[in-house]
Amino acid sequence: MSKKVIIIGGGIIGLCSAYYLQKEGHQVTIIDQSNMDGGASYVNAGYLSPSHIVPLSAPGVMKKGLKWMLNSASPLYIKPRLDSDFLKWTLAFNKSCNTNHVTKAIPAIKDISLMSQDLYDDIKRDESFTFHYEKKGLLMLCQTEKMLEEEVETARLAKREGLDAEEISVKELEVLEPNVNLNVKGATFYKINRGGDITYHGPGQIVGYPILDLENFFTDIHKYLRFLEEAIILTLAEYGIPATRSDGETGVWLGVGTPFPRKICAMGVRASRWVTMHGFALNVNADLGYFDNIIPCGIKGKAVTSLNVELGVEKVNEQEVKELSLIHI
Repeated sequence: MSKKVIIIGGGIIGLCSAYYLQKEGHQVTIIDQSNMDGGASYVNAGYLSPSHIVPLSAPGVMKKGLKWMLNSASPLYIKPRLDSDFLKWTLAFNKSCNTNHVTKAIPAIKDISLMSQDLYDDIKRDESFTFHYEKKGLLMLCQTEKMLEEEVETARLAKREGLDAEEISVKELEVLEPNVNLNVKGATFYKINRGGDITYHGPGQIVGYPILDLENFFTDIHKYLRFLEEAIILTLAEYGIPATRSDGETGVWLGVGTPFPRKICAMGVRASRWVTMHGFALNVNADLGYFDNIIPCGIKGKAVTSLNVELGVEKVNEQEVKELSLIHI
């Protein structure tokens, strides 16, 4: 029997609830004070890397919570008020901030995150949505020894639950991000089921980040990615390099269908209100040794190459490659 349902709050939980209720045949109305294009869900929407497995009601949170309640931008802002229901809730929340509760909650939170990933895959496949959905895992950077200690302990809990998590040293971070001055003590990294979507940017690459309003062309991220790939394929053709795509693996490849497939250009884009960000990294004179320290773009068992290697020369004119890529873009 169809029902009329009103959902208060258009965040990620409200929207997903509306989606599944509508699929069951109900009439759904969402009420929200905003245009649903800002706030926590706009930044964290579908933040499904199963790293945040420790519940909010954990030991020590009440002490932090007293500070958070005075800051409307905090992770747990509840407007203080003299209200009996509010006081009852506060006492109940404080009672649940114990180790036993955390131990019981972790497996459930982990399972919800992993099942939510599957549901996101279903929504994207069934509805042909063009929302930006990446599988990159999560890198937690820590600026203090105390915070690093806490994050490492959380990563250990995650490993005990079967998640692929590890501590990353400052030296390893420098390899991952050689051009970024990171003021950190260390980090933890939570991978996903295909190994972590990490890539490398450094000297010898042409990195192009086109900023376009796709509403002036077409509102389709996948189509935009195919256009970028085609621009790089045409650029490489100028040098006699037969580049192509690889099914299910974004970017530009050489040797697809041979025993030695190799990636020459990595790609990753996102859009905010259809204005594009990020783009491509084409290896022209890149030091391929850096890729030995990572799993490039999370794809195991496939090599990375560079234009100078394919041409058998020491160095390619990067300015020339830039100008050709601009023509084809």
